Amino acid sequence: MRILITGATGFIGSNLLKAWSKTHELGIIVRPSSNISDEIASHSSEQFVYDGGFDSINNAFKSFEPEVVIHLASYYVYEHNQEEIDTLIESNIKVGTYLLEGMKANGVKYLINTGTSFEHFGADENAAVNLYAATKQAFGDLCKYYCDAGFIRAVTLKLFDSYGDGDERKKLLNLLKTNLQTQEELRLSAGEQIIDIVHVSDLISAYQVVLENISSYKENYQEFGLSGQQRCTLKELVELIEKIAEKKTNIKWGARPYRDREVMNPWESYEQLPGWKPKISLNEGIKRFLP
Repeated sequence: MRILITGATGFIGSNLLKAWSKTHELGIIVRPSSNISDEIASHSSEQFVYDGGFDSINNAFKSFEPEVVIHLASYYVYEHNQEEIDTLIESNIKVGTYLLEGMKANGVKYLINTGTSFEHFGADENAAVNLYAATKQAFGDLCKYYCDAGFIRAVTLKLFDSYGDGDERKKLLNLLKTNLQTQEELRLSAGEQIIDIVHVSDLISAYQVVLENISSYKENYQEFGLSGQQRCTLKELVELIEKIAEKKTNIKWGARPYRDREVMNPWESYEQLPGWKPKISLNEGIKRFLP
């Protein structure tokens, strides 16, 4: 199958490339500033540069002639500042809209989009946690229009947190892994927020399930949540890490306040992706992740 992918230089995208490079023809859309490693280049048959305009996206469709588009590219920030507004809109709305229009113009029917559980905050199912999530919501509505109009069929996979081998992002698990090594004091909140985290191998298997079934879903547009199904508090996660590592962290609990609109209880009313369940337990995944 010929698949065009955005966000291929990111953590999930690079793992997707590696997993699918021997079974599919993969084209990637990158920015001029993207760091395309030798490994990423070796896993993709063609690379196309997005220069900020629609024509560069449209040319990728004309040249590569994909059957399916996987949209992973996004810009994430939990608490934005004013200087980041343009980047959030450009990355999370404009690029995706160009993709949708390119699909329409070139007769490409199938899109697998990537959303976030942060699109659902508290008791109001339609409330976004932050501006990042609001831009993802907005793009989801754009997808629905293109689907309702009959131009494409799309599935949005809404992710919770992710982790796995080779993850170099400055996220919680990497901070904890570093803390085990350095023992420098790590200042955290009180740690009562509930964590939902999924191993990247399980996420890749979810994209595979959708790829195999996208033509047969009952609606032109569908959304599914990808939960790890082993939720625990941040404090409980640290306890598990310490138990597996057989070493204590150096954490000062309560040294930081919870963030504005902190997600204490992750989204629960998601629709489960048919035919998919995470296979890697939190215990096994942490064992793989730690040195």
